[in-house]
Amino acid sequence: MMKMNSGKSGSSMTIARPRATRHLRWVFPALLVLGGACGSISSVTPSGGETSTDQVDGFDTSTSTGTGTVGDGLPCEITALLATYCASCHGSPPLGNAPTALLSYADLMAPAKSDASKTMAEVSLARMSSGASPMPPKPSAVVPAADVATFEAWVNAGSPKGSCGDVDAGPNPFDGPAQCTSGSYYPPNGKEGMTMNPGRACVTCHTQEDEGPIFSIAGTAYATAHEPDNCYAEVESGPAMNTAVVEITDKNGAVHTAKVNSVGNFSLKVAIPKPYTAKVIYDGRERVMATAQTSGDCNVCHTQNGTQDAPGRILLP
Repeated sequence: MMKMNSGKSGSSMTIARPRATRHLRWVFPALLVLGGACGSISSVTPSGGETSTDQVDGFDTSTSTGTGTVGDGLPCEITALLATYCASCHGSPPLGNAPTALLSYADLMAPAKSDASKTMAEVSLARMSSGASPMPPKPSAVVPAADVATFEAWVNAGSPKGSCGDVDAGPNPFDGPAQCTSGSYYPPNGKEGMTMNPGRACVTCHTQEDEGPIFSIAGTAYATAHEPDNCYAEVESGPAMNTAVVEITDKNGAVHTAKVNSVGNFSLKVAIPKPYTAKVIYDGRERVMATAQTSGDCNVCHTQNGTQDAPGRILLP
């Protein structure tokens, strides 16, 4: 039974040159798929300052053509744009149903799968400028017009090579070990409330047992990818877990915010018109779902090892 209440305790380009970029994703595109679509979180973008992107779900190694680093053979301003807006999904391997990597000069010069007469750079430019089918996909950050213009100028100039050098993509956070970071667990027959049973499928349990509040959205956010059921979430460094929030944007564009509590649990009771998208916000960074979802029982897919294409837990950005 799983009831929850409150409980426990150089270049002329204007975009910033990226720091090390990691492969990742919070799992929100792969986040849930009950009856529909465990997707996977596709991008992680800081709200300001330097860029730190991650990717997580929807691994598709069969289409990987990337070098694993951002910037090989590219001018610095193009490297910065890719790291900021593209590499979180178009990494090596690509994630979130992205068809190919977009990390290096070779990746951008490859023939587009949709039109072999065009390069990936040309198709990427068209998608950045598309209102109907934009890249990055909504609700991810839109590439500013000035940055699109810089990329367009580079493509129109014949896409000359550059020598910015590689940016280390760093380790994939979903390659980490299974662990309970806090070392603390919700005890058997413990006190019912909002800190009970972190990591377990809240909506399913509350519906089946016909007890406790009925949630429209519920899940658990963790600092590492493979935390076991009932483990209390904890961050080893940085702001406390309860400073994170999950932001849900429903079918009608209304935004609903769920606070993450001290053990990582979050929930909403208000009806959410579906499909919806979501992102985790923590310490000035975001991990964004790439695809819309139709189920609110996040931990059904985001288990310790992940199911239905989710690679593991919902991760803080």
